[in-house]
Amino acid sequence: GIDLGWWKSTHNVHHSATNSVHDDPDIQHMPLLCFEERLSENRWSTYHGRFMPLLDDLLGKIMTYQHWYFYPLMAVARFNLYIQSIIYLVQSCPFIGGGDSTGKQKNEGYKVVNQHTGETRTSYPWHKGARMQWSLQAITIATFWFLVYSLLSRLDLLSAALCFVSSHIVAGMLHVQILLSHIAMHYCADGSGSTDAHTAPNGHGEAGYYEWQALSTMDVACPPCMDWFHGGLQFQLEHHLFPRLPRWNLRRLMPLTDEIFSKYDVPVVRKGFVEANCMILKQMRDVGAKVGKRKNI
Repeated sequence: GIDLGWWKSTHNVHHSATNSVHDDPDIQHMPLLCFEERLSENRWSTYHGRFMPLLDDLLGKIMTYQHWYFYPLMAVARFNLYIQSIIYLVQSCPFIGGGDSTGKQKNEGYKVVNQHTGETRTSYPWHKGARMQWSLQAITIATFWFLVYSLLSRLDLLSAALCFVSSHIVAGMLHVQILLSHIAMHYCADGSGSTDAHTAPNGHGEAGYYEWQALSTMDVACPPCMDWFHGGLQFQLEHHLFPRLPRWNLRRLMPLTDEIFSKYDVPVVRKGFVEANCMILKQMRDVGAKVGKRKNI
């Protein structure tokens, strides 16, 4: 039920600007979650083309409990991806808004004004691709929901509801696994460690692309027998360095990348699944406490 075009759009940006406060959509979940204090400062999101919201007193107080409601939220996170996919399909539709004979259109930007500071930025609409590709994306999404309906309609109401809800709760484990590798790591303002990476251990406030992948990404340590259950997502650092490498080769790559990073004194973080979860909960607790005390409005 997740659109291929939306996934490529958001995931490609995540890889090129990992844990960037301004650029990485995978960490921009305000006002529900705040993984780094700077995300609560009404900063510009280059991906979404809008200023991230400020927290009022009520939301600030709720944010202090984000480490408690994180897992329940992940249990329903798949619904957000459904919504984002539909929004992307509608806004990138080449049959709407003109364009040439193939549906391609000039992506002219428009001005967005920050209501709190008066700052002005330019927001650009989604790229409108070829009509055939968009049509195939729409057909696959429609087919998914048709098949879901076909399955659930054969069950009684209670069984259908339990089946639908439980499948999404189980899928929540996947969302936890995806976020696990980045929440407790280093953050920067722009790009891949380009500016304001003030917690980077090199003391320069910035890092090169490959160095930043190690600073912003954590591996999850596990025995080989658990590789199938993690789906290769436990090797996030190796995946970020070589995103096209098949997941069954990521474990073989690990000692090679470790050797290179060790040569240049770049720390590689690799924690067990339980310890990694404890780290992200502590990160959210600490950030939530700071953000909750801030008077934004």
